[in-house]
Amino acid sequence: MKSTRVLLVAGVLLATVAVGDVGIAAAGGGVGEIAAGRNVGGNFDLYTVNTDGTGMRRLTDDPGFDACPDYSRDGSQIAFCSNRSGSFEIWTMRHDGSRQHQLTDTGGFLTFPDWSPNGKRIAFCGSLDPDAPTGDIWVVNADGQRIEQLTDDPSDDCFPTYSPDGSRILFISDRTGVPEIWIMNANGRNERQLTFDGLPKDQVPEWSPDGRTIAYAADNRIWLMQRDGSDQHPITDLGGGAFGAAFSPDGDEIAFLHDVGAGRNLFIVRTDGTGARQVGTEGGYLVPSWRPRG
Repeated sequence: MKSTRVLLVAGVLLATVAVGDVGIAAAGGGVGEIAAGRNVGGNFDLYTVNTDGTGMRRLTDDPGFDACPDYSRDGSQIAFCSNRSGSFEIWTMRHDGSRQHQLTDTGGFLTFPDWSPNGKRIAFCGSLDPDAPTGDIWVVNADGQRIEQLTDDPSDDCFPTYSPDGSRILFISDRTGVPEIWIMNANGRNERQLTFDGLPKDQVPEWSPDGRTIAYAADNRIWLMQRDGSDQHPITDLGGGAFGAAFSPDGDEIAFLHDVGAGRNLFIVRTDGTGARQVGTEGGYLVPSWRPRG
C-alpha cells in the first residue's frame, strides 16, 4: 500500500535518531499507561510507559518491526502490526506482552489495527497484495477468521477507528486528491467525507471516549472537531511535526508524537491545548495507544 508504506518508512527514518530533554518538564496527571512503538538500538519494539514518564517497559523483543499498537476497549489485549513473519500482518497479545499471536496470514501489507468496542472484530488497513499501490479498510474476527473488505476505491484508505458505540468507522482517504477524514457505517456502507479544508490529514483520527469529539493531525498540529466535522481547531502549536493522537480514558488529555530536534518523542497535552509535556525517554517513537481502564 503505497501511501501507508511511505508514512511508515518516513516514521522509521525520522525516529531512528534518539532524542533527549526538550525543556518541557514531565508532570503528573492523566490515567493509565501508553503503548507505542519505540526504536532502541536500531530495532522497533512495543513499549509501555506511565503517564508521568515513569515505568518504561518493553513488551516485544523481536528483530522484526513491531508498531501501531491498539488496546482492546477493556484494556486486556493489544493488536499491533509486525513484519516478523516476512510480511506486515496483524498480531495480538496480552497487555503485558504475553501470548503474542499472529492473527492474519495473508502475505500482504496490513497495518494500523483498531479493536471494535465489543472486542469481536479488528479493523485494519492495507492490501492482500504487498505490491498494490493503494490499500483499503478491512475487518477480521478477533480469532483471525472471516476477513472482509469494507472499502473498494482506487484511492488509498487507511487508519480506521471505531466509534465508541461500534456503529461507525473513521478513516483517512485521499480519494478527493488530498487525504481527508471520512466516516462510514461499521459494515462499510454510507461513506461520506467529514473534512473539506484541503489540509492533508495524517495518522491517525481518534474518537473521544464519549464519541462527541474527534482528534486528528493536520498542518503539523493536533486538531479537534465535533463528530459532525464542525468546530475544527488546533490544540498544539509546538513547532515541528505532531501526529498520532490518542485520547486518555477520561477524555481530558491526548497523547501524541512531536518532532523534537532531529528525533520524535511522546507527549501529552490537555484537550484545551494547555500543559504539554514530554513523557517519553530517549528513543524515537511511533503512533501511541492509551490503555483504557480495565
